[in-house]
Amino acid sequence: MPISTIYSFWRDCSYLFSRASFSDVIKNIPQILEDPEHPQHNPVMILVRYVWNVLNVAPFSLYVILMVAVLGVIFYLHPELTKKREW
Repeated sequence: MPISTIYSFWRDCSYLFSRASFSDVIKNIPQILEDPEHPQHNPVMILVRYVWNVLNVAPFSLYVILMVAVLGVIFYLHPELTKKREW
């Protein structure tokens, strides 16, 4: 992520919170998300694009993603593995 993008993000956050409180921002989240000029994006497609970009940058990460998925399935199918053991 370029430095200018990070700077822009913090500048926008500081402007927002200098004008409104955190509770005002939380209260108005539905109106913020319904902005017609900013179309909604499918969260699944965002995740797929993110993983695709990670794989393009670091192809070895495919093995890490697969191992995390395999371990997730193993722990889901065998809940006794997550029990705390008495030593």
